[in-house]
Amino acid sequence: MDGSHAANGPYDGRVELVTTGDGRRIVLAGEIDMRCRDAMNAVLLQLEEQGPVDTVELADVAFLSSDGLAFLAQVHRVAAAADGVVTLHNPQRTTLRALALSGLLELFIVQPTPVVR
Repeated sequence: MDGSHAANGPYDGRVELVTTGDGRRIVLAGEIDMRCRDAMNAVLLQLEEQGPVDTVELADVAFLSSDGLAFLAQVHRVAAAADGVVTLHNPQRTTLRALALSGLLELFIVQPTPVVR
């Protein structure tokens, strides 16, 4: 893990820049709001210094505020500056709705949660 933030409550947000054998990705979980600003800014700084990511994992996001939307817009901006595209993995319906209402959804590739039977 390159950088992360986690608060104390069960719904408090987590912002992580994770490096695996497949590359780097951002993982968001919980309530992504103003309490996560420092972590979001730290991740953006790392992206500016080390280059963009192409994946953001959203499966465990319970709430995405305007701060979280602004963060995702910045993640897109960094990727687009390097001719990249960001894929949002497993967003919840409420997260998709926030992205659609803000006009940001069209900036990303969305890979929905597969149906498990």
